[in-house]
Amino acid sequence: MVSRHSRTAALLFGLAFLTLFAVQVSASSRPDREAAVSAALAWLHSQQSNDGKVGGFGNSCETAWVVAVTGENPDGASWTKGGISLLDACEAETPTFLANKDGGRIAKVLRAVVAADANPRQFGGLDLIALLESEYDPATGLYQEFSLFRHGLAILALHEAGQSIPAKAVETILVQQRPDGSWGWPLDPTPGDGSPATGDTDTTGLMLQALRAAGEPPYTASQNRAVQLLEEQQNADGGWGSDADDASNSDSTALIIQGLLAAGVNPESSRFAPGGETPVQTLLAFQAANGSFYWTHDSPGAIMRSTLDSILPLVEIYPDDIETPLRFYLPLVISN
Repeated sequence: MVSRHSRTAALLFGLAFLTLFAVQVSASSRPDREAAVSAALAWLHSQQSNDGKVGGFGNSCETAWVVAVTGENPDGASWTKGGISLLDACEAETPTFLANKDGGRIAKVLRAVVAADANPRQFGGLDLIALLESEYDPATGLYQEFSLFRHGLAILALHEAGQSIPAKAVETILVQQRPDGSWGWPLDPTPGDGSPATGDTDTTGLMLQALRAAGEPPYTASQNRAVQLLEEQQNADGGWGSDADDASNSDSTALIIQGLLAAGVNPESSRFAPGGETPVQTLLAFQAANGSFYWTHDSPGAIMRSTLDSILPLVEIYPDDIETPLRFYLPLVISN
């Protein structure tokens, strides 16, 4: 016969387990993120014109990419106006948009086409993969001669297209890391000389993503230095500005959230909630009532770039997310 104390102990254990489970579920910001993404997509829908385009020149491809990443079809009926889909509009702009063969621009179009499950080898009359790979300089390891940020975009796009990344391209990122652990948008002409050159938070967040996409494991010394710096540079409101002393903005905060996730770090942990607000909560606070995101709290108003950038980290999977309910078994304790 099982004693009353045994039954009580089993019951207390079960209640403790259920309490832990409830805390895990409530800790996830996933419902808030999903609601924010839905509202942002509705706003983007309202910006689509009768020629299928969204926003100014080049924005249709950016929007098509973000739409596809959220799981919607930029070539489908819901994103078609005047008989022209969002992806059609992107394709129509592509030859002109890529006329100067800028590695960063090619990467933006390539990732949109891949995410939309279209053919990157034949889009707008171009082989986007071959075009981007032709920009690679094996001597420098760069896909973009003057911008490390755009070099990172190229690595991410080629990875999403299933292409291998040259080891030299990764080595260049590591060599370009500043002494403080950051990376900067422009290239450092004399890397490794010990000069106090500093980078910016946006590029640092993107380089963390690029390193992981290129096959680097998480928690390397390089990544750890960058994460530590980002922790030190975080504002009290939970966000980041473009530079260490800047007020938080949605674009920088979004890029850094993605970078932290890529580096295997939980941006919703207490480590990154210096004032009680996590970076995700801070990012969500930039969303306007109409679903768009603005750049800073000092300059409210719908910003296309900020809205597109802000959606991306909100569709990521976070450590506190539980995609499906956990199955658990609590044995019944039966007294004879």
